[in-house]
Amino acid sequence: MNINFDFLKRRAFNMRWAQVEEGVIPLTAADHDIKVHASILAAIQNEIQQGHLPYSPACGLIEFQMAVALHYQSQKSAIFSPDCVLATNSAASAIQHFFDYFLKEGDEVLVQNPVDFLLAHCAERAGGKVVRIPTPIPNTESENITSGWEELVSDKTKVLAICHPHNPLGFYYSPAQLKQIADFARKHQLTILSDEVWSDVVLESDFVSMRDVDEQCWLVYGLSKGFGLAGLRIGALICPSLDERDALALACGYVHTMEGASTLSQMAAVAAMGDPQILQHFITQIKPVMEYAVNGINAISFLNTSMPSATFVLWIQHPKEWDTEKLVDIIEKEARVKLVPGMERWFGPAADGYIRMSCATHMDIMKEAIHRLQKWASQQKDFQRLAK
Repeated sequence: MNINFDFLKRRAFNMRWAQVEEGVIPLTAADHDIKVHASILAAIQNEIQQGHLPYSPACGLIEFQMAVALHYQSQKSAIFSPDCVLATNSAASAIQHFFDYFLKEGDEVLVQNPVDFLLAHCAERAGGKVVRIPTPIPNTESENITSGWEELVSDKTKVLAICHPHNPLGFYYSPAQLKQIADFARKHQLTILSDEVWSDVVLESDFVSMRDVDEQCWLVYGLSKGFGLAGLRIGALICPSLDERDALALACGYVHTMEGASTLSQMAAVAAMGDPQILQHFITQIKPVMEYAVNGINAISFLNTSMPSATFVLWIQHPKEWDTEKLVDIIEKEARVKLVPGMERWFGPAADGYIRMSCATHMDIMKEAIHRLQKWASQQKDFQRLAK
């Protein structure tokens, strides 16, 4: 097992190895236990060995911008000019800067329910009001996936924000479904923000970016999920045009060096996106781990989940009458496995009754975690202590 646990216990934060008690397995934040690919590390070392660490261009290195554009063209069916790309200090920063630039106090933003908390959190920080839209996992091409959205639009609604692929539900939209979303946004004169940070972790057929059907949308991209570069804090905001990129860069502090992405991080990203085998190797590693976890969870009588078509997280359902936070706390104390509770503050109101599990780990770690969970579940007699 090629995992440096001593290092992770010192450095892996955000509810992971450095923040749990000794002996607890954290399947929490969507980060890797798997080591970063050697060619990415070599790119960082090569940059350092030059002996200089100067400022990079305000909006990002041309190598980075070109790598993002080529990556999207070859892997995500989207074509745009490299000068539409703004290099950001993480995908989260890209989301925040979009909302800071775009929203005025009181503007409304349509945000999926459930979805990872960052979209709503960043919109609210920028003075926006979040309006939750229903987001079931699409079942058919013909399904009206914008059903229930129409009555939530008002004259204050400015943005439709989607997570594509979706965290935590683990699906991604087909081109036909993306067109439905784009048509809805066009009808109501809404700007689309598509969070595509998970677009490198696709487990089934090819991924198509929202940019393929709507040239005016804004995209958020990052390299923490597919490439395990969370600690490098590297992301991108892909803007509709050079003019829009420059206007946002000026408004959000890039032009005056208050914001910007590390040169080392950008060059690591260039190496990552330049080798398609890196992603394929990662998917080959995690897919059987996820399948094992799905089967193991479904063998527990009171839990249920399914294999996602994208992401490496599982959305696990428990009985509705149970308190999710109590359940997760008890599992951590008694089974020694830490999971993420599906609470409103993390994912929105529709998360009630669910737990999220990250699977970007070694098979041996997952086997031990599932063994602990199954053993703990088999010993449970008093479920009243889990009641709300």
